[in-house]
Amino acid sequence: MKMSKISEFNTILFSKIIEEIRECVASRLWHLVVVKADLMVHLKSIKDYFLLQKGEFYQTFLSDARHIMSLPPRTSA
Repeated sequence: MKMSKISEFNTILFSKIIEEIRECVASRLWHLVVVKADLMVHLKSIKDYFLLQKGEFYQTFLSDARHIMSLPPRTSA
């Protein structure tokens, strides 16, 4: 009676396959998010808004807050 040899799990080969899958998914995700969805344009818009690069937010804030800033200071928070 011959005993068949059970193959061992090859962790190096498994790691290599997982890395190839990761690279493929990362490349596809990069293409979808950065290239196709134009992420850089969206990030620039957010930067312009929050860092006040164009000044519209600051101007709007001053217009909206003018009434509050004209009131005398309160002693309580």
